Amino acid sequence: MSEELTLRARVVRDGDLDREIAGLPWIGFVRHDGALFIRCAASSAEDVVAALARSGIAAEPAPLRPSRPGLRAAIVPNPFPLASPAIVATVEVRSPALGEAIDLVQALTGGLLRRRGRERRDRIRALLRRDDQLLSWRRVLWAPPAVLRAAHIAGARPVVFDGDGVEHAPERVTFAGSANVARWASA
Repeated sequence: MSEELTLRARVVRDGDLDREIAGLPWIGFVRHDGALFIRCAASSAEDVVAALARSGIAAEPAPLRPSRPGLRAAIVPNPFPLASPAIVATVEVRSPALGEAIDLVQALTGGLLRRRGRERRDRIRALLRRDDQLLSWRRVLWAPPAVLRAAHIAGARPVVFDGDGVEHAPERVTFAGSANVARWASA
């Protein structure tokens, strides 16, 4: 894997973050102590900074402070923002190639008795015409065990026995037009 670069980011104006990052192969967002950080491959840093600038986010190189000791991971299946000083929240986003994106849409819209056929056709048409793009994401929270036990974090599944569980957590999909990543980043 190539060397990673960390950028400190701040939202300076409204923009279309999801559509801008859809052109990037991979980008990671980290919310830590109230600040937003961006992780990316050092080789794609110029493209990442340009995409962020077009979406209204200023970014500059900055080290990501190490997490506090004793935090435990939890996989979260939704992109809803959650702000807490006790939590380090991460979202990794990648842009699947067109063929993989179509396969993912077909799997996503595989309704019973083909009831979602129209939705499938519309989504695939939007991908082929580049009216919308598919984003694949994975969200992980790092929090003290007491917070994971007491907090009502919708759908959070703590990683307890599987040390590699975070890296093998299932990816979820969203469409760039839904602006889910932008909502999470601006919270």
